[in-house]
Amino acid sequence: MRDLAITILGGGGVGLVLSAAFLFPLHLNGTNVSPAAELLVLTLAMYVPLCVFGWWFALKRHGATLADAGLRWVGIGPILLMIPATILLIVVTSLLSYLTGLVFGDVPTAQEQVLPGETSLPVIDLVWLVLAGAVAAPITEEFLFRGLIYRYLRATRPIYTAILVSSLLFAAAHFTPALVPVLLVFGIAEALVAERYDSLYPAMVLHALNNGTLFLSLYVVLN
Repeated sequence: MRDLAITILGGGGVGLVLSAAFLFPLHLNGTNVSPAAELLVLTLAMYVPLCVFGWWFALKRHGATLADAGLRWVGIGPILLMIPATILLIVVTSLLSYLTGLVFGDVPTAQEQVLPGETSLPVIDLVWLVLAGAVAAPITEEFLFRGLIYRYLRATRPIYTAILVSSLLFAAAHFTPALVPVLLVFGIAEALVAERYDSLYPAMVLHALNNGTLFLSLYVVLN
């Protein structure tokens, strides 16, 4: 647990420093950077240190490998099954988002989360969004929450505790209270997939397809 805390606090701290180091000079010089490009820079600046810290402190120092964290191939079948799973998950989370809005008020849309105030989405910005949210985010978040945190809890606690706690941490890490119910269900689905296949790859694909679909829908709406 200590090394997981070091991963999150240390990697997150380094990520914040890198984010400031990359973006502060741009804003200071008045450089025009699109919100999507800025999001990609922030994502990489935060997630790369988290992955490095996680690999070193949670795995290598204990003689564990990336395969021990779930990075093991399971075949094309489970990967293809993530396509219908994505459709089902989008339907479920969309309904839950609607119900959450009825109870607690407006839930932020994808546009409000990543492109507030923007009225168009150029193709190049769509590329930046996909790289940030449908490539970097699924890889890093599944590695941290399902590869490290969930597997640690799974080895020391009952499975339902591991699923619930890791999913709550995943939801809380997005710092958007109105989205906690949706992200909690999303995290539970990801944990169940990772448990079912004993691999992170199907979970990463499910995560990537979900986010990528949202970005493509946003592109269609704005254009």
